[in-house]
Amino acid sequence: MVAFHLGQLQPKPPALRPLVVLLGTLVTALGVVLFFIFTHIIVDPVPSYDKCMALAARYLEALDYEQAEALYLEAIELDGTRSEAYLELAGMYLEQGRTEDALQGLMQGLEATADAQLQAALDELLPNLSYDQCMALAIFYQTMEDYDRSEEALLAAISLQNRRAEAYQALAELYLAQQRPGDALHILMQGVDATGVTELQTLLLELLPHLSYDECLTLAAYHLEDSNDAWAEEAYLTALDLDSSRIEAYQELAQMYIRLDRTEDAITILERGIEATGSEELQLMLEDLRPPEEEIGVTAYADVVLQYEAQYGAPVDRYDYLTGESILLLELIDFDGDGTLELLVGYSRIAAEIYGDPIRYPFLDLWYLDNAGQPVLGYEGATVTGSDVLYGMCGYTFENDKYYLLDGYDSAYTISLDYISMEDGSCITAFHIEADGEDYRANYPALNENTSTIDQDVCAASDEYWSHVCAVRDSILSGGALVEPFDWNSY
Repeated sequence: MVAFHLGQLQPKPPALRPLVVLLGTLVTALGVVLFFIFTHIIVDPVPSYDKCMALAARYLEALDYEQAEALYLEAIELDGTRSEAYLELAGMYLEQGRTEDALQGLMQGLEATADAQLQAALDELLPNLSYDQCMALAIFYQTMEDYDRSEEALLAAISLQNRRAEAYQALAELYLAQQRPGDALHILMQGVDATGVTELQTLLLELLPHLSYDECLTLAAYHLEDSNDAWAEEAYLTALDLDSSRIEAYQELAQMYIRLDRTEDAITILERGIEATGSEELQLMLEDLRPPEEEIGVTAYADVVLQYEAQYGAPVDRYDYLTGESILLLELIDFDGDGTLELLVGYSRIAAEIYGDPIRYPFLDLWYLDNAGQPVLGYEGATVTGSDVLYGMCGYTFENDKYYLLDGYDSAYTISLDYISMEDGSCITAFHIEADGEDYRANYPALNENTSTIDQDVCAASDEYWSHVCAVRDSILSGGALVEPFDWNSY
């Protein structure tokens, strides 16, 4: 008989019980897996979609993510047209915090199956995506021609990081592809404001041909706020090309020109608008810009006269044509017949030498007023030289109801002269005369009858002529009464 001590029958210490429980659980789980493998793989070794899905679920239950992932992927490879594997794999990825993998899997599944459950899963995933993931999803939707969801993904990207330019650009291109240039305009303006990226500003400029009249005005106003006057001008001009019958673009463009001190451009665009629309509002704007008629041709030329006086001296009552300096001629005449007065200024400068001494010749300049009433030099340095080195003159003539400057050569027996006229603010050679022989002047009586010239004889002329020059000067500088042109026939 075997004797048992009481100590041998007592239970094991309590500390060993959890370990025993854990080992029992693992053995049970392992047994389940081994049994499943034996019954489904060893007994029936041919893989199928359903077998992979069932086994993947067992591995997932056992928290063996690596094996579960491999089986889900195998199921997809066996039949990529069924949605369950994509959905369960994406759910497993999300449990692991692998959002990028979940996104890629769902996009792959939706492309392969067009399943509504996969689409719903992607919709639910969107708020959890990063900027780059939203961009990838937007591109995916565009390939699927789901433009509404692509727009939604791009807007989500912008809400996440509004200082990055890619989403603005992609969204603008999407809008253009959908024939929505107005939406493209607004998203690009929003993008420029948020990012300051030059490429987005360039896209705004390239957008112009796609915009309507009103959208061009919106873009122009935006550029003005951004102090980008050149691009605002282009937007206004594009609006006018689209619809020249509306006055807003004329008004706003003219106001911009005025602010930039481009008065002549403002007058030009207002005149264009008046011709196209007949608008009284534009006419009033134009009248406000133009100086009063009595001022045109008088005080408008004051700075010009002072400029010549600073260089050549003020008019005097006598003039030494060899050594002296002075303004020789001042005349206000309607040279081109447009109803406004042009200014003729005669002066002398060194043009030759005799025995080492400088000789001064008279020259004549022609000034006119542009649309803004500002003086512009139309022709400079008209002079007529002669065979005598001491002889020179400057002059103008009135023939066939037109004025001409004379520029060329005139001696005792030879004449070669250009007749300079002014058309639409430009001086041109209207015609040329050239002749030889003692009787050539008989063929051109106008040179004697209608020509107003300044030469050495006039330089020593009577007080009557010099009083006339000074009177014209005073009229221009003080805004006094206009002085009629000098009567050369009476001289």
